Amino acid sequence: MSDSRGTTSAGCEYTPRVVSPLSSLSSSRPAYGEFDIVAMVVHVSSESCPPRVAEEDSEGTLDVVYFADTTGIVGVKLYGGVKVSQ
Repeated sequence: MSDSRGTTSAGCEYTPRVVSPLSSLSSSRPAYGEFDIVAMVVHVSSESCPPRVAEEDSEGTLDVVYFADTTGIVGVKLYGGVKVSQ
């Protein structure tokens, strides 16, 4: 197929997911606006949110998680902080 769609055994069409290098985040437009990456967490920075930025359930915290792969590094802001499930 020329449009990179696939078909399941049940005959449903889908767009296969593709792992993207971090360096392509600013230049590509993936399906559904989502990126799949394989990267290493290299740093987590925590700070307090200004009141106008903090959401009601965020407890006023902001974590920035920095990911790196062989092509680059990117920071992702997580309002409300990183949550750990047990």
